[in-house]
Amino acid sequence: MVNFCETAKDADLIISGEGKIDRQSLMGKVIAGVAERAKGMGVPVIAVVGDIGDGIEEIYDKGVTAVFSINSVALPLSEACERSRQDMVLTIDNLCRLLKRYK
Repeated sequence: MVNFCETAKDADLIISGEGKIDRQSLMGKVIAGVAERAKGMGVPVIAVVGDIGDGIEEIYDKGVTAVFSINSVALPLSEACERSRQDMVLTIDNLCRLLKRYK
């Protein structure tokens, strides 16, 4: 519906997000669909998520290269939500620094 393959055809990397990555992610959530299509195109996928659940090992087989949680500090959900924006910015900044180093 969003013409994914055409949009991603020249991509070197895809960064996708999800609130929580877990076993359910393997069964039709956006990240699984993105990863499967990107894998077929030979494009690596990084998942940036709020939380990493158990049993995600198969997500790598679907095409996800790496998974990063934005939660930098163990906090109750209400506090984590308050700082989610700054934690996401920090995580993306760190990823960009890493990618810039190895481009």
